[in-house]
Amino acid sequence: METESLYDLMLASFSLMILPLQYLTAATLASRVKGRTDEEIRAFTGCYEEFTEDQLNEAEARYNLNKKNFENDTTYAIRQTFNT
Repeated sequence: METESLYDLMLASFSLMILPLQYLTAATLASRVKGRTDEEIRAFTGCYEEFTEDQLNEAEARYNLNKKNFENDTTYAIRQTFNT
């Protein structure tokens, strides 16, 4: 799959909240950049600008929120599966 199509699929999976597809697309992108240098990753993604401190803080806050939501979703899914 072309990278642009993969990005579109990833965005759609987040918009539709399809967790398995989110994992699959993220893992696919991660495997494509694994082992590359920073410059190679920048060329691959087309992102050449450095992040500001505010952008880094916002990304960290989103990561923490998503991590908490993922843990809650996983617990909920397990409970629903086993009817506990």
